[in-house]
Amino acid sequence: MPNSFTNLNHTLLAEMALEAFVQNMMALTAFSHNFGEAQINKGDKVKVAFVNAADAARDFNGSYVVQDADAEGLDITIDKRKYVSWGLTTEELANQPQISMEMFAKQKGFQLAKAVFQDVMSLVTNSNFGAAVFTGAAGTFDSDDVIDIRTAVQTAGWPDFMRALILSDAYEGALLKDDAIKDSSKSGSTAALREGSTGRLSGFDLFGSSLIPANGENLVGLATVPDGILLASRVLLPEDQDIVNVETFNHPETGITLVMRDWFDPDEDTKKRVLEFNYGRRVGNSAGVKRLASS
Repeated sequence: MPNSFTNLNHTLLAEMALEAFVQNMMALTAFSHNFGEAQINKGDKVKVAFVNAADAARDFNGSYVVQDADAEGLDITIDKRKYVSWGLTTEELANQPQISMEMFAKQKGFQLAKAVFQDVMSLVTNSNFGAAVFTGAAGTFDSDDVIDIRTAVQTAGWPDFMRALILSDAYEGALLKDDAIKDSSKSGSTAALREGSTGRLSGFDLFGSSLIPANGENLVGLATVPDGILLASRVLLPEDQDIVNVETFNHPETGITLVMRDWFDPDEDTKKRVLEFNYGRRVGNSAGVKRLASS
């Protein structure tokens, strides 16, 4: 079992970091995922629910033809490990204002989320998912383009539910300026002006992110259904827990779990901490993602 921290300040820092991490990871919950706080070893596999698009319903002709194991899940190897770290002396913890420490922790959580998010998004390429369904500058992007994307995924046979649109900030901002969305007399909502939220558009849950990488292909967003990309995460334990203490921090709503390792360096009078996320990712259904590009 993980050891508990006796230093409440460090526990609070980790919880703040988790909050920032989850906030910047929410767009990834649009993909099929299996997050959890169970403990496994490096290289172990976790099943993620996956239903192949080819597994259509069949007519009954006297016996059942059982479809393949994809309907139950595909294996994801937990082989990715991203971390942030810090060392704080007893004096630094005592003298730093609490609000400064909270900002410090949130920045650490953001940097960890950025590394994981961009690694997952590195899969969104032309070779994996084909040509962009939209190409254009942010200033040209509006609700009509979202309708065109909807038409494209309808034609591709996507199910009507659990569709998501993940956009870079500039493209989400262009939608917020669109009178069809911003004007409450047209949209029936004041959320765009008051909350900076478009709400659902043309059947898509919309996520904005400042972290989408260009991937060398001018990527600015994507439309997806869950099986486009598969994600899994678990807790990895250190080999020697007599030297390194371990604590897990779980976000109940998403299942996202960060692992904190800590040890004391007596020569420096410093508690050293590593906050990490252990995960795996892979392309699922190559027809389950449609890319958006700026050019």
